[in-house]
Amino acid sequence: MKIIYSLLICCIVFPCKAERFNAAYDVKHQTKLYSSSSVQSLAALDTLPDEIITVPVVIHVLYNDNTLNLSDAQVQSQIESLNKDYSRSNNISNIPAAFSSLSADVKKNFCIAN
Repeated sequence: MKIIYSLLICCIVFPCKAERFNAAYDVKHQTKLYSSSSVQSLAALDTLPDEIITVPVVIHVLYNDNTLNLSDAQVQSQIESLNKDYSRSNNISNIPAAFSSLSADVKKNFCIAN
């Protein structure tokens, strides 16, 4: 019984301090860390100007029967659409005004991995 009272007193006298997670602060802090100027300066460190980096992509298509399977042409079409989005060569008039100043050609090209 003395042990239980001792533990209870320790818990009251020495309470654990829990850290509180503040999601709004975290997002604000991360936004400052990755501002457009710092991202551009970091990108400049490991690539040449106008160098396009090719990213090989592996696609896994899961289906139950052949009617649900995607053709190679459909997969390739989506890769081409992705490349248009990342190179800013798609229809940029559909970009909301709040984001239009942030859109850019990120010099990445996706291809099906061999």
